[in-house]
Amino acid sequence: MARICIKGTLVSIKFYEKVKSHQLIIHFCCRLDREIPKVSCPKDVKLLTDLGKSTALYNWTAPKGKDNSGDPVIVQVQNPRIVSPYNFPYGQTIVRYTAEDSSQLKGYCSFTVEVKGRSLTLRSLFQFVRYMDLFLPTFLS
Repeated sequence: MARICIKGTLVSIKFYEKVKSHQLIIHFCCRLDREIPKVSCPKDVKLLTDLGKSTALYNWTAPKGKDNSGDPVIVQVQNPRIVSPYNFPYGQTIVRYTAEDSSQLKGYCSFTVEVKGRSLTLRSLFQFVRYMDLFLPTFLS
């Protein structure tokens, strides 16, 4: 005969067997994991392109997962090509992570990297004009 007791997330199973004239009780206990693992990503970031490039290099710490069971959590980036440090292209890129616990429950997080072009400053404009003054006469002659 078996008796199953469920209390919260604790599952308790007792087996009763009569062996000769004695009652043998075997008690199994396990936890049902119903809570998704927690994972937190870096905050969203806005970057300027690296000088002379259409990308920006960004270095971040990959998130770590934590689960109520205490078992290890596997955290993976959904796009395996995006690994820190990474040269993000101009525009917006969403980096998504998945955390999976031993019960195959999944938690998710993401952050956005926005790369904008560098604006033209007055100094860089003067440098460009000076360069063109030096270059154009040589080119035109």
